[in-house]
Amino acid sequence: MVLRVRIKTLVAWVLLLALLAPTFVLAEERDVSAVTDTTPYTDQMVVTLNSTATRSVVDTAYWRQFGDTSQRSGLARASYKRPISDTQHVLKVERFVSLAEIAQLQTAWMSIADVVSVEPDVIAQITAVPNDPEYPSQWHYFSPSTPVGGATYYGVDAIGAWNQGATGNGAVVAVLDTGITPHPDLGLSQVGGMVTGSKLAGQYDFVNDATMGGDGNTRDTNARDEGDYYSGSSSSWHGTHVAGTIAAVTNNGIGVAGIAGDAKLLIGRVLGKGGGYSSDIVDAIRWAARLPVAGVPLAAVKANVINLSLGGGSATCPSYYANAITAATNAGAMVVVAAGNSNMPVGQFTPANCADAVTVAAVGATGKRSYYSNYGAGVDIAAPGGDAVIGGNLASGRIRSTWFNGATTINTATPNYGNMQGTSMAAPHVAGVAALLYGLLPNASVATIRQYLTGTSNLTAFPSDSGANACGATTCGVGITNASKAVQAISVVAPTATITLTPSITLTPSITLTPSETIIPLTPTSTSSPTVSATATATRTTTITMTRSATRSPSNTRTLVSTRTASLTRTASTTR
Repeated sequence: MVLRVRIKTLVAWVLLLALLAPTFVLAEERDVSAVTDTTPYTDQMVVTLNSTATRSVVDTAYWRQFGDTSQRSGLARASYKRPISDTQHVLKVERFVSLAEIAQLQTAWMSIADVVSVEPDVIAQITAVPNDPEYPSQWHYFSPSTPVGGATYYGVDAIGAWNQGATGNGAVVAVLDTGITPHPDLGLSQVGGMVTGSKLAGQYDFVNDATMGGDGNTRDTNARDEGDYYSGSSSSWHGTHVAGTIAAVTNNGIGVAGIAGDAKLLIGRVLGKGGGYSSDIVDAIRWAARLPVAGVPLAAVKANVINLSLGGGSATCPSYYANAITAATNAGAMVVVAAGNSNMPVGQFTPANCADAVTVAAVGATGKRSYYSNYGAGVDIAAPGGDAVIGGNLASGRIRSTWFNGATTINTATPNYGNMQGTSMAAPHVAGVAALLYGLLPNASVATIRQYLTGTSNLTAFPSDSGANACGATTCGVGITNASKAVQAISVVAPTATITLTPSITLTPSITLTPSETIIPLTPTSTSSPTVSATATATRTTTITMTRSATRSPSNTRTLVSTRTASLTRTASTTR
Protein backbone atom coordinates (compact mmCIF):
# COMPACT_ATOMS: atom_id res chain seq x y z
CA MET A 1 0.00 0.00 0.00
CA VAL A 2 1.26 3.29 -0.86
CA LEU A 3 0.04 6.55 0.47
CA ARG A 4 -0.94 8.33 -2.63
CA VAL A 5 -1.06 11.99 -2.01
CA ARG A 6 -3.85 13.76 -3.85
CA ILE A 7 -3.91 17.49 -4.04
CA LYS A 8 -7.19 17.80 -5.82
CA THR A 9 -9.94 19.77 -4.16
CA LEU A 10 -12.74 18.21 -6.14
CA VAL A 11 -11.61 14.61 -6.18
CA ALA A 12 -13.23 13.80 -2.85
CA TRP A 13 -13.10 10.06 -3.44
CA VAL A 14 -9.32 10.09 -3.72
CA LEU A 15 -8.45 12.71 -1.21
CA LEU A 16 -10.90 12.39 1.58
CA LEU A 17 -11.16 8.73 2.30
CA ALA A 18 -12.43 7.74 5.62
CA LEU A 19 -11.02 10.37 7.97
CA LEU A 20 -8.71 11.97 5.44
CA ALA A 21 -7.09 15.24 6.41
CA PRO A 22 -7.62 18.08 3.94
CA THR A 23 -4.03 18.87 3.64
CA PHE A 24 -3.12 19.77 0.14
CA VAL A 25 -6.49 21.32 -0.49
CA LEU A 26 -6.09 24.30 -2.73
CA ALA A 27 -9.18 26.39 -2.22
CA GLU A 28 -11.44 24.81 0.32
CA GLU A 29 -11.68 22.26 3.11
CA ARG A 30 -13.00 18.81 2.29
CA ASP A 31 -15.97 17.24 4.00
CA VAL A 32 -14.70 13.84 5.06
CA SER A 33 -18.05 12.86 6.50
CA ALA A 34 -19.23 12.08 2.96
CA VAL A 35 -16.75 9.24 2.50
CA THR A 36 -18.13 5.72 2.73
CA ASP A 37 -16.76 2.21 2.55
CA THR A 38 -17.61 2.19 -1.16
CA THR A 39 -15.55 5.30 -1.95
CA PRO A 40 -12.52 4.57 -4.20
CA TYR A 41 -9.52 4.72 -1.86
CA THR A 42 -6.28 3.56 -3.46
CA ASP A 43 -4.78 1.46 -6.23
CA GLN A 44 -1.73 0.23 -4.34
CA MET A 45 -1.19 -2.03 -1.34
CA VAL A 46 1.76 -2.79 0.91
CA VAL A 47 2.36 -6.42 1.83
CA THR A 48 4.62 -7.28 4.78
CA LEU A 49 6.25 -10.72 4.76
CA ASN A 50 7.71 -12.84 7.51
CA SER A 51 11.22 -11.72 8.45
CA THR A 52 12.59 -15.10 7.36
CA ALA A 53 11.08 -14.79 3.88
CA THR A 54 13.41 -13.57 1.15
CA ARG A 55 11.44 -12.35 -1.84
CA SER A 56 12.22 -10.01 -4.71
CA VAL A 57 10.88 -9.00 -8.07
CA VAL A 58 12.32 -12.17 -9.64
CA ASP A 59 9.97 -14.37 -7.59
CA THR A 60 7.26 -14.06 -10.22
CA ALA A 61 5.47 -17.27 -9.29
CA TYR A 62 5.10 -16.11 -5.68
CA TRP A 63 3.77 -12.65 -6.57
CA ARG A 64 1.41 -14.11 -9.17
CA GLN A 65 -0.48 -15.72 -6.28
CA PHE A 66 -1.80 -12.33 -5.22
CA GLY A 67 -3.39 -11.64 -8.59
CA ASP A 68 -4.70 -15.18 -8.93
CA THR A 69 -6.17 -15.19 -5.42
CA SER A 70 -7.90 -11.88 -6.11
CA GLN A 71 -9.35 -13.16 -9.37
CA ARG A 72 -10.70 -16.35 -7.78
CA SER A 73 -12.40 -14.20 -5.16
CA GLY A 74 -13.90 -11.91 -7.77
CA LEU A 75 -11.69 -9.02 -6.68
CA ALA A 76 -9.39 -6.63 -8.55
CA ARG A 77 -6.16 -8.25 -9.73
CA ALA A 78 -2.79 -7.01 -8.49
CA SER A 79 0.81 -7.22 -9.66
CA TYR A 80 4.21 -6.69 -8.10
CA LYS A 81 5.60 -3.14 -8.30
CA ARG A 82 8.70 -2.75 -6.10
CA PRO A 83 10.19 -3.36 -2.64
CA ILE A 84 10.15 -0.87 0.23
CA SER A 85 12.47 -3.02 2.32
CA ASP A 86 13.49 -6.67 2.54
CA THR A 87 10.14 -7.58 4.04
CA GLN A 88 7.76 -4.91 2.72
CA HIS A 89 6.64 -4.77 -0.90
CA VAL A 90 4.33 -2.58 -2.99
CA LEU A 91 1.66 -4.25 -5.14
CA LYS A 92 -0.23 -2.37 -7.84
CA VAL A 93 -3.99 -3.03 -8.02
CA GLU A 94 -5.54 -2.81 -11.49
CA ARG A 95 -7.99 -0.10 -10.38
CA PHE A 96 -8.87 2.01 -7.37
CA VAL A 97 -10.55 -0.07 -4.70
CA SER A 98 -12.80 0.94 -1.83
CA LEU A 99 -12.33 0.30 1.88
CA ALA A 100 -14.79 -2.60 1.65
CA GLU A 101 -12.80 -4.17 -1.22
CA ILE A 102 -9.55 -3.58 0.65
CA ALA A 103 -10.90 -5.58 3.57
CA GLN A 104 -11.69 -8.43 1.17
CA LEU A 105 -8.20 -8.26 -0.36
CA GLN A 106 -6.68 -8.37 3.11
CA THR A 107 -8.64 -11.50 3.97
CA ALA A 108 -7.75 -13.21 0.69
CA TRP A 109 -4.05 -12.33 0.73
CA MET A 110 -3.48 -13.25 4.37
CA SER A 111 -3.94 -16.88 3.30
CA ILE A 112 -0.78 -16.71 1.13
CA ALA A 113 2.37 -18.15 2.68
CA ASP A 114 4.71 -15.77 4.55
CA VAL A 115 2.24 -12.84 4.54
CA VAL A 116 2.21 -11.05 7.91
CA SER A 117 0.07 -8.04 7.04
CA VAL A 118 -1.70 -6.33 4.14
CA GLU A 119 -2.22 -2.57 4.38
CA PRO A 120 -4.01 -0.14 2.05
CA ASP A 121 -2.59 2.93 0.41
CA VAL A 122 -3.65 5.66 2.78
CA ILE A 123 -4.28 8.72 0.66
CA ALA A 124 -2.26 11.63 1.98
CA GLN A 125 -2.67 15.27 1.16
CA ILE A 126 -0.74 18.39 1.83
CA THR A 127 -2.11 20.08 4.93
CA ALA A 128 -2.49 23.65 3.62
CA VAL A 129 -5.14 25.96 2.20
CA PRO A 130 -3.49 28.41 -0.20
CA ASN A 131 -4.97 31.85 -0.82
CA ASP A 132 -4.27 34.76 -3.12
CA PRO A 133 -1.21 36.80 -2.12
CA GLU A 134 -1.92 39.79 0.12
CA TYR A 135 0.15 42.62 1.38
CA PRO A 136 1.59 40.76 4.34
CA SER A 137 3.11 40.88 7.77
CA GLN A 138 4.69 37.88 9.44
CA TRP A 139 2.74 38.09 12.69
CA HIS A 140 3.62 34.44 13.26
CA TYR A 141 7.16 35.49 14.21
CA PHE A 142 6.07 38.13 16.75
CA SER A 143 6.43 37.74 20.50
CA PRO A 144 3.17 37.18 22.40
CA SER A 145 4.61 39.32 25.21
CA THR A 146 5.10 42.37 22.96
CA PRO A 147 1.82 43.74 21.55
CA VAL A 148 1.94 45.31 18.11
CA GLY A 149 -0.59 47.98 17.24
CA GLY A 150 -2.34 47.25 20.51
CA ALA A 151 -2.87 43.59 19.56
CA THR A 152 -1.22 40.46 20.93
CA TYR A 153 -0.06 37.98 18.31
CA TYR A 154 0.72 34.42 19.33
CA GLY A 155 3.81 34.05 17.20
CA VAL A 156 6.93 32.01 17.93
CA ASP A 157 9.08 34.99 19.07
CA ALA A 158 11.67 34.39 16.38
CA ILE A 159 13.24 37.80 16.98
CA GLY A 160 13.93 36.83 20.59
CA ALA A 161 15.83 33.77 19.36
CA TRP A 162 17.76 35.77 16.75
CA ASN A 163 18.72 38.27 19.46
CA GLN A 164 20.49 35.40 21.22
CA GLY A 165 22.51 34.57 18.12
CA ALA A 166 20.48 31.54 17.01
CA THR A 167 20.20 31.32 13.23
CA GLY A 168 20.18 27.58 12.50
CA ASN A 169 23.74 27.69 11.20
CA GLY A 170 24.99 24.13 10.76
CA ALA A 171 21.52 22.54 10.90
CA VAL A 172 19.89 20.67 8.01
CA VAL A 173 16.12 20.41 7.54
CA ALA A 174 14.57 18.01 5.04
CA VAL A 175 11.40 19.22 3.35
CA LEU A 176 9.52 16.27 1.85
CA ASP A 177 6.87 17.92 -0.25
CA THR A 178 6.10 19.08 -3.81
CA GLY A 179 9.73 19.90 -4.48
CA ILE A 180 11.45 23.29 -4.63
CA THR A 181 11.47 26.30 -6.93
CA PRO A 182 14.33 28.68 -7.80
CA HIS A 183 13.15 31.39 -5.41
CA PRO A 184 15.69 34.19 -4.81
CA ASP A 185 14.61 34.60 -1.18
CA LEU A 186 15.76 31.03 -0.62
CA GLY A 187 19.05 31.89 -2.30
CA LEU A 188 18.19 29.56 -5.17
CA SER A 189 18.46 29.82 -8.93
CA GLN A 190 17.99 27.51 -11.89
CA VAL A 191 20.59 26.02 -14.22
CA GLY A 192 19.48 23.76 -17.05
CA GLY A 193 16.08 23.10 -15.48
CA MET A 194 17.59 22.15 -12.11
CA VAL A 195 17.32 24.23 -8.94
CA THR A 196 20.68 25.02 -7.40
CA GLY A 197 22.19 27.18 -4.68
CA SER A 198 24.25 27.09 -1.51
CA LYS A 199 21.08 26.74 0.57
CA LEU A 200 20.57 23.20 -0.76
CA ALA A 201 22.32 20.35 1.04
CA GLY A 202 20.94 17.87 -1.49
CA GLN A 203 17.84 16.94 -3.46
CA TYR A 204 16.07 13.94 -4.97
CA ASP A 205 12.83 13.35 -6.86
CA PHE A 206 11.05 10.32 -5.36
CA VAL A 207 7.91 10.53 -7.51
CA ASN A 208 7.90 7.12 -9.16
CA ASP A 209 5.33 7.84 -11.87
CA ALA A 210 6.21 9.77 -15.04
CA THR A 211 2.73 11.27 -15.52
CA MET A 212 2.42 12.28 -11.91
CA GLY A 213 5.93 13.69 -11.91
CA GLY A 214 5.18 15.99 -14.80
CA ASP A 215 8.82 15.89 -15.85
CA GLY A 216 8.63 12.99 -18.27
CA ASN A 217 10.52 10.52 -16.09
CA THR A 218 10.39 8.72 -12.77
CA ARG A 219 12.93 9.03 -9.96
CA ASP A 220 15.95 11.25 -10.54
CA THR A 221 18.25 13.76 -8.85
CA ASN A 222 16.19 16.82 -9.81
CA ALA A 223 13.65 17.80 -7.14
CA ARG A 224 12.33 20.88 -8.92
CA ASP A 225 8.62 21.49 -8.32
CA GLU A 226 7.08 21.02 -11.76
CA GLY A 227 3.63 22.07 -10.56
CA ASP A 228 1.03 19.89 -8.87
CA TYR A 229 -2.07 21.14 -10.69
CA TYR A 230 -4.71 18.48 -11.21
CA SER A 231 -8.21 18.38 -12.75
CA GLY A 232 -8.88 22.08 -12.43
CA SER A 233 -6.88 22.73 -9.25
CA SER A 234 -4.02 25.18 -9.61
CA SER A 235 -0.46 24.38 -8.60
CA SER A 236 0.16 25.14 -4.93
CA TRP A 237 3.97 25.57 -4.81
CA HIS A 238 3.46 24.17 -1.34
CA GLY A 239 7.02 22.94 -0.82
CA THR A 240 8.44 26.41 -1.52
CA HIS A 241 6.07 28.00 1.03
CA VAL A 242 7.02 25.43 3.68
CA ALA A 243 10.73 25.82 2.94
CA GLY A 244 10.50 29.60 3.28
CA THR A 245 9.00 29.42 6.76
CA ILE A 246 11.85 27.17 7.84
CA ALA A 247 14.83 28.78 6.15
CA ALA A 248 14.17 31.77 3.88
CA VAL A 249 17.39 33.77 3.72
CA THR A 250 16.96 36.17 6.60
CA ASN A 251 19.73 38.68 6.02
CA ASN A 252 19.47 39.37 2.30
CA GLY A 253 17.48 42.60 2.39
CA ILE A 254 14.51 41.26 0.40
CA GLY A 255 11.18 39.56 0.94
CA VAL A 256 10.39 37.52 4.03
CA ALA A 257 12.38 36.02 6.87
CA GLY A 258 12.81 32.34 7.71
CA ILE A 259 12.96 31.09 11.29
CA ALA A 260 16.33 29.39 10.78
CA GLY A 261 17.70 31.53 7.98
CA ASP A 262 21.18 29.98 8.05
CA ALA A 263 19.97 26.36 8.00
CA LYS A 264 20.45 24.19 4.92
CA LEU A 265 17.60 22.45 3.09
CA LEU A 266 17.50 18.82 1.96
CA ILE A 267 14.70 18.54 -0.59
CA GLY A 268 12.80 15.33 -1.27
CA ARG A 269 10.09 15.64 -3.91
CA VAL A 270 7.34 13.19 -2.97
CA LEU A 271 4.26 14.90 -4.41
CA GLY A 272 3.73 15.46 -8.10
CA LYS A 273 1.00 16.41 -10.51
CA GLY A 274 -2.18 15.27 -8.81
CA GLY A 275 -0.54 13.47 -5.90
CA GLY A 276 2.00 10.94 -4.75
CA TYR A 277 2.31 7.52 -3.11
CA SER A 278 3.20 6.79 0.50
CA SER A 279 5.76 4.23 -0.49
CA ASP A 280 7.64 7.13 -2.09
CA ILE A 281 7.21 9.19 1.07
CA VAL A 282 8.63 6.53 3.38
CA ASP A 283 11.60 6.03 1.05
CA ALA A 284 12.22 9.78 1.27
CA ILE A 285 12.06 9.67 5.09
CA ARG A 286 14.79 7.04 5.15
CA TRP A 287 16.85 8.92 2.56
CA ALA A 288 16.64 12.15 4.56
CA ALA A 289 17.94 10.30 7.63
CA ARG A 290 20.84 9.10 5.44
CA LEU A 291 19.64 5.51 5.56
CA PRO A 292 20.00 3.27 2.50
CA VAL A 293 17.13 3.11 0.01
CA ALA A 294 17.23 0.62 -2.86
CA GLY A 295 18.11 2.31 -6.15
CA VAL A 296 18.59 5.75 -4.58
CA PRO A 297 21.98 7.38 -3.93
CA LEU A 298 22.77 7.93 -0.26
CA ALA A 299 21.94 11.49 0.79
CA ALA A 300 24.94 13.81 0.93
CA VAL A 301 24.15 14.69 4.55
CA LYS A 302 21.75 13.57 7.27
CA ALA A 303 18.90 15.91 8.07
CA ASN A 304 18.55 16.97 11.70
CA VAL A 305 14.84 17.56 11.15
CA ILE A 306 12.41 16.07 8.59
CA ASN A 307 9.27 18.11 7.86
CA LEU A 308 6.14 16.30 6.64
CA SER A 309 3.37 18.79 5.90
CA LEU A 310 1.08 16.07 4.58
CA GLY A 311 -1.20 13.35 5.84
CA GLY A 312 -4.07 11.00 5.17
CA GLY A 313 -6.87 9.11 6.83
CA SER A 314 -6.02 5.99 8.81
CA ALA A 315 -7.12 5.03 12.31
CA THR A 316 -3.74 3.38 12.90
CA CYS A 317 -0.19 4.23 11.93
CA PRO A 318 0.63 1.90 9.01
CA SER A 319 3.64 -0.30 9.63
CA TYR A 320 5.61 1.17 6.74
CA TYR A 321 5.28 4.67 8.23
CA ALA A 322 6.02 3.43 11.74
CA ASN A 323 9.14 1.62 10.57
CA ALA A 324 10.48 4.57 8.59
CA ILE A 325 9.81 7.18 11.28
CA THR A 326 11.32 5.02 14.00
CA ALA A 327 14.38 4.30 11.85
CA ALA A 328 14.86 8.01 11.13
CA THR A 329 14.47 8.90 14.81
CA ASN A 330 16.99 6.27 15.84
CA ALA A 331 19.38 7.64 13.21
CA GLY A 332 19.15 11.09 14.82
CA ALA A 333 16.58 12.83 12.61
CA MET A 334 13.50 14.37 14.24
CA VAL A 335 10.32 13.83 12.20
CA VAL A 336 7.83 16.73 12.43
CA VAL A 337 4.34 16.06 11.06
CA ALA A 338 1.28 18.24 10.44
CA ALA A 339 -1.76 17.15 12.46
CA GLY A 340 -4.19 17.57 9.54
CA ASN A 341 -6.98 19.97 8.64
CA SER A 342 -10.25 18.10 9.17
CA ASN A 343 -11.18 19.48 12.62
CA MET A 344 -11.22 15.90 13.87
CA PRO A 345 -9.28 13.74 16.36
CA VAL A 346 -5.70 13.41 15.18
CA GLY A 347 -5.67 9.69 15.94
CA GLN A 348 -7.62 9.15 12.72
CA PHE A 349 -4.83 10.55 10.52
CA THR A 350 -1.41 9.33 9.51
CA PRO A 351 1.54 9.83 9.80
CA ALA A 352 0.38 12.28 12.49
CA ASN A 353 -0.72 9.32 14.63
CA CYS A 354 2.68 7.60 14.51
CA ALA A 355 4.36 7.26 17.89
CA ASP A 356 7.79 8.77 17.18
CA ALA A 357 6.54 11.76 15.17
CA VAL A 358 6.32 15.26 16.65
CA THR A 359 2.73 16.09 15.72
CA VAL A 360 1.80 19.76 15.33
CA ALA A 361 -1.62 21.41 15.63
CA ALA A 362 -2.31 24.91 14.28
CA VAL A 363 -3.30 28.06 16.13
CA GLY A 364 -4.29 31.45 14.78
CA ALA A 365 -3.02 34.87 15.78
CA THR A 366 -5.14 34.85 18.98
CA GLY A 367 -3.67 31.56 20.22
CA LYS A 368 -6.93 29.66 19.75
CA ARG A 369 -6.97 26.42 17.79
CA SER A 370 -7.43 27.14 14.10
CA TYR A 371 -10.92 26.21 12.95
CA TYR A 372 -9.62 23.45 10.66
CA SER A 373 -6.89 21.94 12.85
CA ASN A 374 -7.08 18.35 14.02
CA TYR A 375 -6.74 17.92 17.76
CA GLY A 376 -6.55 15.40 20.58
CA ALA A 377 -4.22 13.40 22.76
CA GLY A 378 -1.89 12.56 19.87
CA VAL A 379 -0.93 16.20 19.32
CA ASP A 380 2.46 17.06 20.83
CA ILE A 381 2.71 20.83 20.33
CA ALA A 382 0.99 23.75 18.59
CA ALA A 383 2.36 26.47 16.31
CA PRO A 384 1.01 29.28 14.13
CA GLY A 385 -0.80 27.89 11.10
CA GLY A 386 -3.13 30.78 10.42
CA ASP A 387 -6.87 31.24 10.80
CA ALA A 388 -8.65 33.27 8.13
CA VAL A 389 -11.94 33.05 10.05
CA ILE A 390 -10.47 35.13 12.86
CA GLY A 391 -8.51 37.05 10.23
CA GLY A 392 -6.73 40.30 11.02
CA ASN A 393 -5.01 42.97 8.99
CA LEU A 394 -1.69 41.09 8.97
CA ALA A 395 -1.78 38.62 6.06
CA SER A 396 -5.52 38.25 6.84
CA GLY A 397 -4.51 35.95 9.67
CA ARG A 398 -2.65 33.55 7.38
CA ILE A 399 1.04 32.61 7.14
CA ARG A 400 3.23 34.61 4.77
CA SER A 401 6.15 32.94 3.03
CA THR A 402 7.97 32.36 -0.25
CA TRP A 403 5.77 31.21 -3.11
CA PHE A 404 5.51 31.03 -6.89
CA ASN A 405 2.84 32.76 -8.95
CA GLY A 406 1.53 30.41 -11.63
CA ALA A 407 -1.46 28.12 -12.04
CA THR A 408 0.15 25.18 -13.81
CA THR A 409 3.78 24.45 -14.71
CA ILE A 410 6.89 26.06 -13.33
CA ASN A 411 7.80 27.33 -16.79
CA THR A 412 4.84 29.72 -16.63
CA ALA A 413 5.37 30.76 -12.99
CA THR A 414 7.44 33.48 -11.31
CA PRO A 415 8.80 33.98 -7.76
CA ASN A 416 6.41 35.69 -5.40
CA TYR A 417 5.15 35.68 -1.81
CA GLY A 418 1.89 34.12 -0.70
CA ASN A 419 -0.42 33.70 2.29
CA MET A 420 -1.48 30.18 3.20
CA GLN A 421 -3.04 28.50 6.20
CA GLY A 422 -3.10 24.95 7.51
CA THR A 423 -1.26 22.59 9.80
CA SER A 424 1.13 22.40 6.84
CA MET A 425 2.17 25.91 7.86
CA ALA A 426 2.31 25.08 11.58
CA ALA A 427 4.68 22.12 11.20
CA PRO A 428 7.53 24.12 9.58
CA HIS A 429 7.42 26.61 12.45
CA VAL A 430 8.28 23.74 14.80
CA ALA A 431 10.84 22.36 12.33
CA GLY A 432 12.44 25.80 12.11
CA VAL A 433 12.69 26.19 15.88
CA ALA A 434 14.16 22.68 16.13
CA ALA A 435 16.76 23.75 13.54
CA LEU A 436 17.72 26.70 15.74
CA LEU A 437 18.30 24.26 18.62
CA TYR A 438 20.31 21.83 16.48
CA GLY A 439 22.42 24.76 15.31
CA LEU A 440 23.38 25.44 18.93
CA LEU A 441 23.70 21.79 20.00
CA PRO A 442 24.52 19.92 16.76
CA ASN A 443 25.27 16.52 18.28
CA ALA A 444 22.17 16.39 20.46
CA SER A 445 19.88 13.37 20.30
CA VAL A 446 16.31 13.66 19.06
CA ALA A 447 15.13 13.09 22.63
CA THR A 448 17.23 16.00 23.89
CA ILE A 449 16.03 18.45 21.24
CA ARG A 450 12.47 17.29 21.80
CA GLN A 451 12.87 17.97 25.51
CA TYR A 452 13.95 21.58 24.92
CA LEU A 453 11.32 22.07 22.23
CA THR A 454 8.37 20.83 24.31
CA GLY A 455 9.47 21.62 27.87
CA THR A 456 6.70 23.52 29.67
CA SER A 457 8.93 26.46 30.61
CA ASN A 458 10.13 26.76 27.00
CA LEU A 459 6.66 27.31 25.51
CA THR A 460 4.01 29.97 25.25
CA ALA A 461 1.01 28.99 27.35
CA PHE A 462 -2.35 28.81 25.63
CA PRO A 463 -4.58 31.81 26.38
CA SER A 464 -7.24 31.26 29.03
CA ASP A 465 -10.39 30.58 27.08
CA SER A 466 -13.42 28.37 27.52
CA GLY A 467 -15.00 29.23 24.18
CA ALA A 468 -15.06 27.36 20.91
CA ASN A 469 -11.72 26.04 19.63
CA ALA A 470 -9.95 26.82 22.89
CA CYS A 471 -6.62 25.03 23.20
CA GLY A 472 -5.49 22.89 26.11
CA ALA A 473 -3.17 20.00 26.87
CA THR A 474 -5.79 17.45 25.75
CA THR A 475 -6.45 19.16 22.42
CA CYS A 476 -3.40 21.12 21.20
CA GLY A 477 -0.44 19.59 23.02
CA VAL A 478 1.81 21.06 25.68
CA GLY A 479 1.73 24.65 24.42
CA ILE A 480 2.71 26.94 21.54
CA THR A 481 6.30 26.67 20.35
CA ASN A 482 8.46 29.60 21.47
CA ALA A 483 11.81 30.01 19.73
CA SER A 484 13.22 32.52 22.18
CA LYS A 485 12.48 30.49 25.32
CA ALA A 486 13.74 27.23 23.79
CA VAL A 487 16.98 28.86 22.61
CA GLN A 488 17.51 30.50 26.00
CA ALA A 489 17.10 27.14 27.73
CA ILE A 490 19.46 25.19 25.45
CA SER A 491 22.09 27.96 25.50
CA VAL A 492 22.97 26.97 29.07
CA VAL A 493 24.37 23.66 27.82
CA ALA A 494 25.37 24.68 24.29
CA PRO A 495 29.07 24.52 23.44
CA THR A 496 31.26 27.61 23.24
CA ALA A 497 30.60 29.63 20.11
CA THR A 498 31.46 33.01 18.69
CA ILE A 499 28.90 34.39 16.27
CA THR A 500 28.84 37.79 14.59
CA LEU A 501 25.78 38.76 12.57
CA THR A 502 25.04 41.89 10.60
CA PRO A 503 21.76 41.09 8.88
CA SER A 504 19.45 43.34 6.94
CA ILE A 505 15.91 42.06 6.47
CA THR A 506 13.27 43.63 4.30
CA LEU A 507 9.80 42.10 4.13
CA THR A 508 6.88 43.11 1.99
CA PRO A 509 5.74 45.19 3.88
CA SER A 510 9.26 46.35 4.46
CA ILE A 511 11.28 45.19 7.47
CA THR A 512 14.90 46.07 8.01
CA LEU A 513 17.01 44.55 10.78
CA THR A 514 20.61 45.47 11.39
CA PRO A 515 21.83 43.45 14.35
CA SER A 516 25.36 42.77 15.45
CA GLU A 517 25.86 39.91 17.90
CA THR A 518 28.83 38.27 19.55
CA ILE A 519 28.58 35.23 21.81
CA ILE A 520 31.42 34.15 24.10
CA PRO A 521 30.61 31.41 26.62
CA LEU A 522 30.47 32.09 30.44
CA THR A 523 27.88 34.30 32.40
CA PRO A 524 25.23 35.64 29.98
CA THR A 525 24.70 39.37 29.88
CA SER A 526 22.13 40.49 27.36
CA THR A 527 21.26 43.95 26.15
CA SER A 528 18.52 44.40 23.60
CA SER A 529 17.46 47.79 22.29
CA PRO A 530 15.05 47.30 19.44
CA THR A 531 13.21 50.22 17.97
CA VAL A 532 10.07 49.27 16.05
CA SER A 533 7.94 51.61 14.00
CA ALA A 534 4.82 50.49 12.17
CA THR A 535 2.68 52.61 9.92
CA ALA A 536 -0.48 51.07 8.50
CA THR A 537 -2.38 52.87 5.78
CA ALA A 538 -6.04 52.01 5.90
CA THR A 539 -8.80 53.74 7.79
CA ARG A 540 -6.29 54.38 10.55
CA THR A 541 -2.60 55.17 11.08
CA THR A 542 -0.66 53.76 14.01
CA THR A 543 2.90 54.44 15.08
CA ILE A 544 4.52 52.27 17.74
CA THR A 545 7.94 52.71 19.26
CA MET A 546 9.36 50.18 21.71
CA THR A 547 12.70 50.32 23.49
CA ARG A 548 13.70 47.44 25.69
CA SER A 549 16.84 46.71 27.63
CA ALA A 550 17.55 43.85 29.96
CA THR A 551 20.65 42.67 31.75
CA ARG A 552 21.04 39.47 33.69
CA SER A 553 23.96 37.45 34.94
CA PRO A 554 23.09 33.88 35.75
CA SER A 555 25.87 31.76 37.12
CA ASN A 556 27.03 29.18 34.59
CA THR A 557 29.97 28.51 32.34
CA ARG A 558 28.91 30.84 29.54
CA THR A 559 29.15 34.56 28.79
CA LEU A 560 26.82 36.00 26.22
CA VAL A 561 27.09 39.56 25.00
CA SER A 562 24.33 40.49 22.57
CA THR A 563 23.68 43.86 21.02
CA ARG A 564 20.96 44.30 18.44
CA THR A 565 19.39 47.30 16.81
CA ALA A 566 16.29 46.61 14.78
CA SER A 567 14.20 48.99 12.78
CA LEU A 568 10.88 47.83 11.41
CA THR A 569 8.86 49.82 8.95
CA ARG A 570 5.61 48.39 7.66
CA THR A 571 3.11 50.01 5.32
CA ALA A 572 -0.08 48.12 4.54
CA SER A 573 -3.28 49.08 2.77
CA THR A 574 -6.45 47.45 4.02
CA THR A 575 -10.14 48.23 4.32
CA ARG A 576 -11.90 47.41 7.53
